[in-house]
Amino acid sequence: MISNINLNLIRVFESVYRHMSMTAASKELNMTQSGVSQNIKLLEDLIGFTLFDRVKQKLMMTPKAQQLYEKSLPLLQGLDATLSELSSQEFLIQGHITIGLPIEYGNNMILPILSEWASENKLVTMKILYGHASEMNNLLLQGRIDFAIVDSFEFSNTIKTEDLSFERLFLCGSDSYLKKLKIKSNYKQDYKFFSTLDYIAYLEGEPVIRQWFKFHFKKANINIRIKTHLMDVHGMGTLISNGLGVGILPLHVIKKLNKQGHKIKCFKESAPDLINKISLAYNCERTLPPAVGEAMSFLQSKFKQD
Repeated sequence: MISNINLNLIRVFESVYRHMSMTAASKELNMTQSGVSQNIKLLEDLIGFTLFDRVKQKLMMTPKAQQLYEKSLPLLQGLDATLSELSSQEFLIQGHITIGLPIEYGNNMILPILSEWASENKLVTMKILYGHASEMNNLLLQGRIDFAIVDSFEFSNTIKTEDLSFERLFLCGSDSYLKKLKIKSNYKQDYKFFSTLDYIAYLEGEPVIRQWFKFHFKKANINIRIKTHLMDVHGMGTLISNGLGVGILPLHVIKKLNKQGHKIKCFKESAPDLINKISLAYNCERTLPPAVGEAMSFLQSKFKQD
């Protein structure tokens, strides 16, 4: 029977019973008196018994009306309290969020901002997963992270990206490596020369180095010596600082290495700087909790200020 009854009919009944007046109920519910009367008549038709007797234009409750009121009132009050509680939680930033970050950029640029946000939202806990854009793509699809900070990558159709920032990429080497080979950091760009150097590569297939050669020399196929492949920018900085070869690093990493006392020099480039776009990525098919939306908005606002 309950599947045929609109909850609003019980709400109208409760108001009429409490006031014992169609007029008073109509004012409380912001309805017309005839609308209240029609709702009561419809409810009576659905349940098959009379709720109110009309005696000399006054309402008189029936025993069944009293029983229905006593049973329905706690249920309505409990439902109202639960909905109010849930509604207030929408505005209270709390819960647990999982975020995907690239190691170096995440540690240097993102974690300080997230730390500031989390300090202001003490009911939020966070989990950080490190990885590359391809890994973040899969984690987002699997629902294992709420959002990620990623660099340039071809993501799945359901993954939406929004520009956040960018980093400038430079080919660089240690002062000791350049001096050993009698190389000047401002050496005139020449494809033949650059193809003779030893390289430290980020990831198998050296995609960043190949991108650099394509950007500056329009060369899609290159033949270079790769001394080491690794998946960590910090590790690249260590190997480059120790003179194992040259490599491509973001400018903020180069500045950090030089502040630490390493003498890292960039090769002069005649073309504009190679740019790696940094984006905020999330699965647009998922409903994101309020805490996730607030964290993403805070990140975006911080980068807009910069």
